[in-house]
Amino acid sequence: QEPSLQDSIFFRLWTRKEALLKAAGVGIGEDLLKVNVVGASDNVHSSEGLQPVVFKEVLWLITAIEGLDTGFCGTICYEGKDLRLVKSYFFI
Repeated sequence: QEPSLQDSIFFRLWTRKEALLKAAGVGIGEDLLKVNVVGASDNVHSSEGLQPVVFKEVLWLITAIEGLDTGFCGTICYEGKDLRLVKSYFFI
């Protein structure tokens, strides 16, 4: 079943927040409502591109995981200025 636009946006934002907070090593209970993962140039309807976010005075880059089945979304968050793919895994 195709998710609604509202559901898609919610889960895209949720996975962004969760990825950022896990990468930063903090729990979601305390900081979940405080963190903003929607930048001025961000489009939550699109999964393309890197989104820079400053959290705890550190620059983090957030990007969607592409190629997932309909109804699924995922996000990668990492500290730094560029991304270098080390290994890629696909699970069935």
